[in-house]
Amino acid sequence: MDNTLNSLIKNVSTNYLVNKSKPLKGNQFAKYIRRNGPKILDDLLNRKNLKIECSIGQGNWAEIPWFGIFNPEVALSAAKGIYVVYLFSADMTRLYLCQGQGVTAVKSDFGRYQYDELARRSALIRARVPEFVSNFSHQKIELSGKTSLAREYEPAIAYSKVYQTHALPEENELFDDLVEAVKLYDLLVSRGGTDNFETAVDLIEETKFAGSKAEIVETKRYIRHSKIERNTKAADSAKKVLGTKCEGCGLSFGYIYGDRG
Repeated sequence: MDNTLNSLIKNVSTNYLVNKSKPLKGNQFAKYIRRNGPKILDDLLNRKNLKIECSIGQGNWAEIPWFGIFNPEVALSAAKGIYVVYLFSADMTRLYLCQGQGVTAVKSDFGRYQYDELARRSALIRARVPEFVSNFSHQKIELSGKTSLAREYEPAIAYSKVYQTHALPEENELFDDLVEAVKLYDLLVSRGGTDNFETAVDLIEETKFAGSKAEIVETKRYIRHSKIERNTKAADSAKKVLGTKCEGCGLSFGYIYGDRG
């Protein structure tokens, strides 16, 4: 099978439900998706600052398999943060290319109010990147799942594009849509993600930039950097992917709060 995004999607949509009836451990189809999926997406994007994961479940088959694209500044996993994600419907008839957000951390923090909070953050994402309207929709996705996680995904999606898996577009269209989704993701990260800038400004008071009269753009860049450094895991992950220099503002990691090694 050729190593294209089109062929990867077709392989999952055609073979997932058949293999789901078999044990996950040692399954060759599962190994193929986990190994080749990230490579296909990585080769297409050619972006060293992004991490890619293709998930079909851990221990048991997932009801909703997904391909995730993560910037380690703002998402270390699918559980928390913002990221681009392909979500298959449970019946494999549809695939959504989405701007998503982690639901597990929100569920832990907000309990039964999680749906309201996910919807609020989705609305904030759309407000931060209004450019999404040129190629994506904010209509609710329909994953047709029975698990609570499948239902939680739906309000977590800020905008998406749907494909019918029996009539996928050509590779070049899939590629163009993916590149556009990642471009919007970059804009979202640079504009503060789901954080409120007014609150984040308080971080500056803890840094060597306190009292600075820097312009608003520079201030945002320092806020972005300081937030990464305050999160040890995010800083360490960013170092592994990006090296020692932050793409957000050009500073070396450890410049504000001290090198963690």
